Order: sequence, then structure tokens, then C-alpha cells
Amino acid sequence: MEENLRNFNLASYKSAKEKMVVTNDRYFGEREVECWHHRCCKRYTLEEITSIIDSGSLEQKIRLSRYFYNISGIYRQLVTHYATLLTYSGVLIPNPVAGRRLSNSRLQTKYEAAVEFTDTLKVSDMATTMSLKALIEGSYYGLLIELEKNHFSILELPSKFCRNRFKDLQGRDVLEFNLAYFDSLKSKDL
Repeated sequence: MEENLRNFNLASYKSAKEKMVVTNDRYFGEREVECWHHRCCKRYTLEEITSIIDSGSLEQKIRLSRYFYNISGIYRQLVTHYATLLTYSGVLIPNPVAGRRLSNSRLQTKYEAAVEFTDTLKVSDMATTMSLKALIEGSYYGLLIELEKNHFSILELPSKFCRNRFKDLQGRDVLEFNLAYFDSLKSKDL
């Protein structure tokens, strides 16, 4: 096998590629990767970019940001750098009941279970993804929909249909969701 890797050349790759079978109905041809952003994204002129930045709608700015994130390596690197700047790591500190010691085996068992649970959550990966989306689109809206003893689920909501202007009596942000979102779905999406 190693000998075959050393003798690799473009002719052998080309013959191997010709024997490959397309399994995805979304295959567009030879230049699929290079032309992807030209087919599905609008190309912007300098005047359009300036106009959108100066006085464009929020939706236009989000579309422009996504466009540059997909085609510009420099913009992608900057956004990724800022999204991963924080490590999103935390410290779990046991809090024993007054008069109990930290060396108590029951407390130690609970602490180890809590550490294991926080490790399975992958908070840093989730927070990085949320931060990346917030930097590209300007905001991130997620709703905690399931909270169990061993796991939780977050439903990502489209920012176009969300806003938060109020707080409840406990000081938590109240999420407003525009139900017109369901009218925007096509029957094939359901």
C-alpha cells in the first residue's frame, strides 16, 4: 500500500476518478467546489456593498455577511478567531453543607458525577457554534426545550423571526417569536 502512495501521479488519479460513481443528485460537475458560491449566492458590486453597509436592512446585512463568510478566507478567519477567542471553560466548585467536609465520600461521588455530566455537555463546542452564528448573523436565538438529569436540548430559532424586548419578574429575557415563520414554510418543508 505504501508503495502505491509513493507512485501516485495525476494520471492514476484521473483514471480512478473516472471510475467513481456519482451518488448525490446535487452533483453539478467538475467545477462544483469552485463554483458553488457563484451559483447559489448573489455577486455584489462595490456600490451595493457600500450601500448595504451604510443603509441596508438587517436581512441584507446578514446575507452580505454570510456571503463574505463563504467566499472570503480573510473574513472567515477573522470571524472564527473572534468566535474561538474565549475558551468557554468553567470551574466546578463543590459547595458542601455547613459542617461537612469535602472529603465526604457521598459529596465526592456527587462531585464526580457533576464533572462527568459537564464534560458530556461539550459546552465549549456549543458556545463556539453559537458565537460563530452570532458573529455572522448578528444574533443567536436558542430555546432550551428539554432539560433532563443526563442531557438537554436547545432548539435553534431563526433570528429573522425572533426578538427580545422585555424581561420577566426574575430578570430573564423574554423571547418573542413571530408566528409568521410557519406561513413562510413551504409544504415540502413540513
